Amino acid sequence: MKRCYKCGIEKDYKDFWKCSARKDGYQSCCIECAKKTRNEWKSKGGGVKYHRDYMRRVRRELREHLIDVLGAKCAGCGTTDRRVLQIDHIKNGGAQHRKTFGRVGNYQYYRDMEKRIQSGSKEFQLLCANCNYIKAIEYHKEKMMIKDEEDK
Repeated sequence: MKRCYKCGIEKDYKDFWKCSARKDGYQSCCIECAKKTRNEWKSKGGGVKYHRDYMRRVRRELREHLIDVLGAKCAGCGTTDRRVLQIDHIKNGGAQHRKTFGRVGNYQYYRDMEKRIQSGSKEFQLLCANCNYIKAIEYHKEKMMIKDEEDK
């Protein structure tokens, strides 16, 4: 017998969902209370929409934090308008870095950047959209010139 922490009623173990993380191997609230709680949560706007909005907010906050850690200023021109600041990989590995996370989304990507920055990595900088675009054009021009030289 096990007591549900929500309703306080002592019930048989078959009335609880299994949970390998707990010592006794069962959830702390009974199935009936768990379903009631889940339905209340969904009726208040929970579920997929709630999770999507929550993750969007968390990603935005994490990105803002990274901008602060990186100095909140474009390394190229010095602009401080947060709307145009972008996190740039100094050695042009951004697309490859992002692909390592697949379809998981920006959250893990930003978390990985945060861990690298905290460990002392100097592979990231802030650039405004214009400076980042100019850098990309220059990089691709360089790449094309090298390719043209190899073809000759």
